[in-house]
Amino acid sequence: MQNINLLLLSARFLISVPLLIAGIYLLVKKEFKTLVLASASVLFVNILSEITKALIPENRPFVGNSGNPGIWLPFGNGSFFSGHTGTLFALGALFWFRNKALSLMCFIFGIIVGVLRVIIKVHYPVDIVGGAVIGVLIGFLVVRFSEVRPLRGRTSN
Repeated sequence: MQNINLLLLSARFLISVPLLIAGIYLLVKKEFKTLVLASASVLFVNILSEITKALIPENRPFVGNSGNPGIWLPFGNGSFFSGHTGTLFALGALFWFRNKALSLMCFIFGIIVGVLRVIIKVHYPVDIVGGAVIGVLIGFLVVRFSEVRPLRGRTSN
């Protein structure tokens, strides 16, 4: 029974470890722009995750098989894609260009959290892979658009 509780807690809250480490690191190093970009990435991934869960009516693996393993379901039982995995992979992609150690930490935790979420039956493997792919795309898009410079106004003679 304790192993199940440990799995549930890990699958739900292990995401907090890299988020806290990255946040503290960015604050200490005064990398406020990167912190804002990271926050925007997390927000965008999670909004998109909830939208896809509402639009793609694939029930989670536990639905019809067993009770809710202790997860919060804000908009129903949609499964695709994993917001936890997407979040960590978006941060991993974002940090790839700024800090490889933070990036690798996020990718490793993303894999671990994704596997745990399959084990506790709140996601299918495709939800984890989808979250990873979408997360990386969002991370790269945030980096790309953050580097776009505004057009300069014309100067008159």
